[in-house]
Amino acid sequence: MALRKRFRAFGRGTIEILSPDNPKVLAFLRESADETLLVVVNLSRYPQWVELGLEEFSGRAPVELLGNGLFPAIESTPYRLTLGGRGGLWFSLSEGLERQRGTLLASPLVSRVGEHQGPREDVFEAGSGLETVLAAFVPAQRWFRSKSRAVVGTRVLDALELPTDNAVPGLDALWLTFVEFQFSEGEPETYALPLETLREAALAALYLWLHPWLGGSDGAGWPFGRPVTLGDVHAALSDVEGLDYVEDARLYPANPTTGTRQDAAQRVDIGPDMLPFSYDHQIQVVTRS
Repeated sequence: MALRKRFRAFGRGTIEILSPDNPKVLAFLRESADETLLVVVNLSRYPQWVELGLEEFSGRAPVELLGNGLFPAIESTPYRLTLGGRGGLWFSLSEGLERQRGTLLASPLVSRVGEHQGPREDVFEAGSGLETVLAAFVPAQRWFRSKSRAVVGTRVLDALELPTDNAVPGLDALWLTFVEFQFSEGEPETYALPLETLREAALAALYLWLHPWLGGSDGAGWPFGRPVTLGDVHAALSDVEGLDYVEDARLYPANPTTGTRQDAAQRVDIGPDMLPFSYDHQIQVVTRS
């Protein structure tokens, strides 16, 4: 019932019954002006496989409607599916939804809003680049409830800075934002989204990688006596989504008693029974056109 409400082609579109070789599988297409839906149902209580002739949709990747999962792209050869007993699959073959599903900006925490000068709070002001980024990111997520409606506007209603209490090392800023989405028809919807900046995400990654008992390449803690190298900096930042590359990195050994910083080095050696203690990381994020 929920799918029928979300996708008008289920109730108003044309229907085309497909003719797969397996008579125990029912398959049909529902089409409207802007939607193409594929329904495949196993009529048997036992698992079945089926090959469907979908050559006219070659190149499109079906999007499963219940979980928003992206299936392999359709080719000129018969499209193969396996279904559990009495099972069914509901797909969108619409180019628009496929593009939207494929637009996944890896995380809203690091989606690009362009270079920003001024207080961080200004990012949440009306008309900021953040609204444009969220307009592309949020509808591509599977928890977005109105995928069948066209988004015509996005507005940040409010942003609350939350205390982090050092729950994540290096993360000193986290916002809970309330974002309204307007559609070409129907009432708007409001979503609550937690956001951080790319700088905070990079800082958190560095502190976590160098953490004495949570760090290291396997997350099992830093090995006793292992030196810290520039390679560790690059490795820590390599998985930060939205970060293209590290242009420059420097390590500065410091006196553990006085905190006095020494000259930059390629690596920082520590004693065989010692663990590193990292602090005062500084990161500059540059947006290039």
